[in-house]
Amino acid sequence: MSGPAADYCPFSQTYNLCVVVEPADGLETHVYEKAARMAGLKVAAYVGEAARELEPDEIVTYETKPIFEQAAMYPDLPKVGYIHMLQSQGLLHDTYYYGVDAKQFIPTFMYPTEIMDGAIVSGNCVAPCDKVTTYHHFHNPVIEDCYKHHGKDINFMGNDFFEHFPVKQVCRDERCSPRNRKRIITSPYGA
Repeated sequence: MSGPAADYCPFSQTYNLCVVVEPADGLETHVYEKAARMAGLKVAAYVGEAARELEPDEIVTYETKPIFEQAAMYPDLPKVGYIHMLQSQGLLHDTYYYGVDAKQFIPTFMYPTEIMDGAIVSGNCVAPCDKVTTYHHFHNPVIEDCYKHHGKDINFMGNDFFEHFPVKQVCRDERCSPRNRKRIITSPYGA
């Protein structure tokens, strides 16, 4: 990735490995999508394992404590939680949290370091220019900025996330309406 637009794309600064998967004739679309996603995950695991013993260029340590211990820290600082919306629209447009399609769960608290460790995997593979990739979840600038301010001018509690579109498949009552999601998932720790 080079040329005049390279400065605007994070992938121009990375080494990129592309997995090309061609479906067999007559293969059902959902089967093909799952096979292609699993092939990509297997390649990622293989490359990750090959790099396991390498010396990293940089080590950054982030403070993550159990939620109620974290809530008690920095009592004079405002508690901040990041509402992280995931997009899962169906075939070729899904996002996964620990392997589970985001459409299958209710709003959930997670530690930011879980995202940095790869808990969210993008299955959005239709239009590369307008979807959130796994890389973008992994290198989330909002989370990085919150950590930069943590313990200084905010107490960064963590992430609350939910699937961007209605969660009618899982939660059919008023508790999970969009206006109540934030209150439900942030009130236990005062953010």
